[in-house]
Amino acid sequence: MFRPTALLVQTHNVTGLKYFCKTIHLNKVHWYKGSGTVWKRHLKKHGNDVSTGIMGVYYDRQRCVEAALEFSRTHNIVVSKEWANLVEENAETGAQGGDKHPMFGRPHPQKGTKRPEISARMSGENNPQFGVKWSEERKSATSIARTGKKLNRPLGSKSGMKGKAYPEEGRRKLSEALKGRVSPNWGKQASEETKAKMSASQKAKAASFAVHPNAGRKASEETKAKMRAARVNRIITDADKQKISEAVTAWHKQRKEQQ
Repeated sequence: MFRPTALLVQTHNVTGLKYFCKTIHLNKVHWYKGSGTVWKRHLKKHGNDVSTGIMGVYYDRQRCVEAALEFSRTHNIVVSKEWANLVEENAETGAQGGDKHPMFGRPHPQKGTKRPEISARMSGENNPQFGVKWSEERKSATSIARTGKKLNRPLGSKSGMKGKAYPEEGRRKLSEALKGRVSPNWGKQASEETKAKMSASQKAKAASFAVHPNAGRKASEETKAKMRAARVNRIITDADKQKISEAVTAWHKQRKEQQ
């Protein structure tokens, strides 16, 4: 059953950002602040100093829907940076299905990408977190709040990327983004305790295989070239040589005992 609905144009008096919405609470029109995600974030950051304009009050469902969609498309509220709407307003609760859905007939972005207009609207200084630095108290409180929470994917469960090869382009971008001083481990020296844990983890993993995945495999010429290039400037200290010698000796001793 259709209830009388008011279509509103809200304008933030400080920033000038606009938001097109509807409400069925006609006695609270000038107190209604809207429910859009971007709009609510904007109000949280810049305050609730908003002017509300009434585009019209409708008592017929069809006329209300048509007016809302016409206004949305005429003012291009989804793409325009002047508006905080992410979808066209259809004057009804939630999005409808089929050809009445706001996204019907519009190309959907590839998985893992962002819609350009939304990305541009929320990037740089437009992002509510732009320039915000967390205090140590906030970091500590967030850490405590998250401790013990369950992950969306339980540890040990099958990952969505299990068995899939990461795209070459993706690997290249990650490599470029984390090179040199940008790398989170740049200039860091692992403690002896951390080294011991890493060593134990690798040994346990190797021992878990009945047949090692690399057994019998031969490295390609390209892989060999990369390995040689990586070792060109490597400096092996006397302590490293001693460790390598001890490891090789222990491996040969273990091999002989198993024969």
